[in-house]
Amino acid sequence: MADSAISPDNLATILDNQIEASTGQTRPQGEEDWEIPKFRTKVRERIQEEIMKTGSQVPKTGEYLEEFAFSRAKSKKEYLDLIAGVLIYVAEFNERRMKSDSKELGEQENESQNVDPTL
Repeated sequence: MADSAISPDNLATILDNQIEASTGQTRPQGEEDWEIPKFRTKVRERIQEEIMKTGSQVPKTGEYLEEFAFSRAKSKKEYLDLIAGVLIYVAEFNERRMKSDSKELGEQENESQNVDPTL
């Protein structure tokens, strides 16, 4: 579960530092480090790791979610902000789903209790 005190900016910085430390790849000329395939692969792995760690039932893969963020980002900061949002979404997905399911179950129970037995 994501800590509500962690902002997308803080998470983006943490993610950026972890990925840069683990890629060890120099940047080709004309290409920013966040656009390097090895960097993007590490991001995909991190998203998939979060999906597995949380047991999340997110209907998309880490690869799909990373591609979504990459296709919309125009800068490294924007990319990492989107990735941070994706990680928060993944971490909170099951919690939101369970709340929704329990709310629906509660509504169904209320409806069944409000049925007139004389009908």
